[in-house]
Amino acid sequence: MTNHMHTGRPMQRTLLLAVAGLAFSFAQGCGAGDSTTAPADPTNVASVTVSPPLDTLVSIGETVQLGAAVRNAAGGPVPSADVAWTSDNASVISLTSTGLVTGLTNGTAVVRAAAGGVQGSATIVVRQRAATLEVVEGADQGAMAGMALDTAIVLVAKDALGNPVQGAVVDFAPATGTAEPAQATADAEGRVTTRWTMSTLAGTTSLTASVSGGTAQLSLDAVTFAAAPSVIAMSGGDDQSEVSSLPLAEPIRVIVHDEFGNAVPDVQVIFTPAGDATLDSTDVRTNLLGVASTTWTLGATLGTQTVSAAVADSVIPEGVVISGGPIVFSATAVAYDVLEVTSGVPVSGQSATVSATGLSIDPQDHVVTVDGIEAAITGGTQSSLTFTVPSFGCVPERPRRIEVVRSAMTDGIDRAVRPAGVLSLEVGERVILPAEGDKCLQLPSALGGTDEYLVGLTATARVNAELLVQLVAADNSSAEPPPAPASPVWDAMQSVSGAMQGMALLSAGTTASPDVRHRTLRDWESRFLSTKRRTATRRASLRLTTARASAIGDMLSFRVPDVRNDPCNGYTAVNARVIAETPGVIVATDATMPSGPLVEAAVQSVLNGFMNRFDGVLRAAAVGKFGALPDVDGNGRVTLLFTPAVIPTGMAAFSSAVDALGRTTCPASDEGEVIYIAIPQVPDVAALTALLSEGTPAIAHELIHVIESRRIAQGGAPLAPWLAEGLAEVGMEIMGLVEAGLSAQADLGAADLGANGAAALAWLTPRFDRLSSLFGWDGATGRLVGAPHGCSLFGFGGLSVPCRDDFAAGAAWSFMRYVVDRIVLAAPSGEAGLLSGLIDLNPSTDGRVTLASITGSTLEELMVEWAMMLYADGRIAAAVAPELQMGSWDLVDVFTSLPEAQRLVPSAHGFAPFAEAWSVVGGGTAYATVSASGAHGALAIRALDAGGEALGSVLGPRMWVVRVR
Repeated sequence: MTNHMHTGRPMQRTLLLAVAGLAFSFAQGCGAGDSTTAPADPTNVASVTVSPPLDTLVSIGETVQLGAAVRNAAGGPVPSADVAWTSDNASVISLTSTGLVTGLTNGTAVVRAAAGGVQGSATIVVRQRAATLEVVEGADQGAMAGMALDTAIVLVAKDALGNPVQGAVVDFAPATGTAEPAQATADAEGRVTTRWTMSTLAGTTSLTASVSGGTAQLSLDAVTFAAAPSVIAMSGGDDQSEVSSLPLAEPIRVIVHDEFGNAVPDVQVIFTPAGDATLDSTDVRTNLLGVASTTWTLGATLGTQTVSAAVADSVIPEGVVISGGPIVFSATAVAYDVLEVTSGVPVSGQSATVSATGLSIDPQDHVVTVDGIEAAITGGTQSSLTFTVPSFGCVPERPRRIEVVRSAMTDGIDRAVRPAGVLSLEVGERVILPAEGDKCLQLPSALGGTDEYLVGLTATARVNAELLVQLVAADNSSAEPPPAPASPVWDAMQSVSGAMQGMALLSAGTTASPDVRHRTLRDWESRFLSTKRRTATRRASLRLTTARASAIGDMLSFRVPDVRNDPCNGYTAVNARVIAETPGVIVATDATMPSGPLVEAAVQSVLNGFMNRFDGVLRAAAVGKFGALPDVDGNGRVTLLFTPAVIPTGMAAFSSAVDALGRTTCPASDEGEVIYIAIPQVPDVAALTALLSEGTPAIAHELIHVIESRRIAQGGAPLAPWLAEGLAEVGMEIMGLVEAGLSAQADLGAADLGANGAAALAWLTPRFDRLSSLFGWDGATGRLVGAPHGCSLFGFGGLSVPCRDDFAAGAAWSFMRYVVDRIVLAAPSGEAGLLSGLIDLNPSTDGRVTLASITGSTLEELMVEWAMMLYADGRIAAAVAPELQMGSWDLVDVFTSLPEAQRLVPSAHGFAPFAEAWSVVGGGTAYATVSASGAHGALAIRALDAGGEALGSVLGPRMWVVRVR
């Protein structure tokens, strides 16, 4: 049998049974035609089947529709049969004539269906099941801790149709406390009852009731209240400190408990202050958390003050003693006082901490100022404040007033504040300030000894303009430095950048010095060739190869470029006779040479000596360091043309880069390697001898320029004029060292120059004379105002032109010699690599990229360190600061043997406030020394523009300092 559980939808169930009966009858009818047996009487009833044969009803009032299948002997339906329905227990169910059963009470009944004397039956069981639990009494109650609820919990169990379920077993499970009984059986009305006793833990709790073996469940809430007050305890606010007569930052608090430790609300607590302290309330009731609090304002008396708290007598039951009371709070009344800086000497821009009494618990309740400048507060306690020390600009360590303000109270202390970035340098150590930002040097104080610092500012930009600079120094006093005296050129200048000076290219004429005329020629070549750069193709038919290979006595045609006006298009045609030659050199002249057998022999002797010296020694030295000469004309030789056509230029000799171009580009080109040398139209033997001896350094200088034109022959650009001149000057020096029998990188001094008098005077001493002009030597005994900062590595002169004409050559030589020595210092084989590399590497640039790639330093960095070296060499031991040495020469020793005025003499200052005005040309450096013997204070040195503002970046100013002693 199948046990069907009903869901309270009897009509749906009846419809399904009816459909099943029809289907069964239809199936029986369809099969009858297939039988071979004689058909049975369709009206005779053979069987009656009741469905479902067994069912259980779980709610009173639930129904089930029974069906009866009546069939004949053949199994076919008997449609005309009448079915009669009967029950054997009318108290358990009710039954209709159509077979509809309704449950009336719990029990069992048998239902029969009869037709044609045949019957079938089904068993119906009515067994209620609790589907819900409902509260009848006891909801929403509360009781004190440990007490039972006033009203018992009464529930009723009901089936799905809302009828009470007698006999339902209900379990009670409280979250806290106990239920008695823990299990109860429902009575005839479905009611169950239990008593719920609260636990000792105050708060909201719950009880769960559930039917055993079923799904019916119910949850009830109740509140456990604290019991009577039993204990008072301190909750917070004790042992505070505050300025007298001010309220404490934290209220004072007590908490009241019952005997089980539960907070007791709404208990009256009395706070009683001692002395002249005041409270915002003395009669306070505890809140829901059992806490009573009040704000305590301290009295005027310094030291310990007290407040007591106790439960009011009126709320204490007779005979009950409240334990723990009275509670006594203590607080300390203090004076407002800033005590000390606890973080060491305060440093601008860094964190500092002061200790104090009477601070607020919130750090942001204060304002901290240092000499009136507000500082950012970053943290603190009631006894300390941490803040960021403000910056005071470019001033040294000074006493400053640190004040802490709280409300209307102010107190402070005086302490020294140190600037950030104070330099602690050993002798030979140096600092170069960044190109951007403030230009400020902080020199430290000293207790004794001798201190000397070299301070400088180098304008690193290759711009022909002047930068007006105020150098201002301040010590640790509050006195302002004196105003800077006006520079001689300041009155003529209206802006920091100055007026751009137009370069007088090719307009110097014969009134300018040879050095100026050389420089203007190189400037023209740089400007012209940077755009022309071999724009025409040289053809073999245009070369003078055959003529240049002629023997002594042959005539050659030349075009002497007009270097005063237009070296590319203007020229003087010259027909010259070859008077001497070697495998590497051709000498030709259009001058009238001395005649006569004896004279000609003397001339030939002079020529032979010159040729042997020039080609066998000097040319070999030049090629060995700078690389091979270009060979534009294909003859493998350099031509020395002695011609009166050079005399109008005012130069002893020159070479022109246009000779590396074809005549289709520059008609003045000789398309070869030619040095043009001035000679009188009719020289005598003495004049010729002097020319070939004393003029050799100038010819050697031009030989290096011819080698430099290898860049043009390779399709590149000419070197920057200052760099080209620097290489040529170093080439002269190298050949002079060969002549004098000396070696480079040997730290040569005055004795070496004196021991090789003739060669030194002709080749080497002029290098130092020219360097002296950079320092401001006037060529006699005096000094030119404004040097060296008005003189430039790049050949620019200040608006007042405070330099001799040859200063640019001295600057370029000393810079390149310094760079070469640094390379050799790092790699002994690096001299030739640097000199030839500057010509051959990156020929499309002006040389700065190559210089940086070979040295590993930018031009700007090298300029600054070169400027330092010009003073430091010979003053600081090479082992201490090798980067500040000219490895080939001891400059101090050399200049000791020269007139005093030739030395680099910076402006001198002590460790005291000063100010001076500089006008620094692009590529120039201004110098000052700061020195002291014995104890001295700190000094801050700052470079400002003419208006007292930070320097701009147009001229790339780099401020620096070196400790010399």
